[in-house]
Amino acid sequence: MESQKWKVKSQKSKVESQKSKVESGKSKVESQKSKVKSLKSKVESRKWKVKSQKLKVNNCGYIYFSVMPVMSP
Repeated sequence: MESQKWKVKSQKSKVESQKSKVESGKSKVESQKSKVKSLKSKVESRKWKVKSQKLKVNNCGYIYFSVMPVMSP
């Protein structure tokens, strides 16, 4: 009977250690997700910077229009 109790206790401790491993894995995943979000926001801000620079260039005399040719009757 004592050996059964010890087996149960060791199983419980194994389960607890697995639970803690899962929890640490979850926290790692969450930190990775936040890193990805911050990288995405950095990329977005860079895209906006590039767009604003293109607009500045366009306003300096290189204004591009995509005008359809007007057909005169």
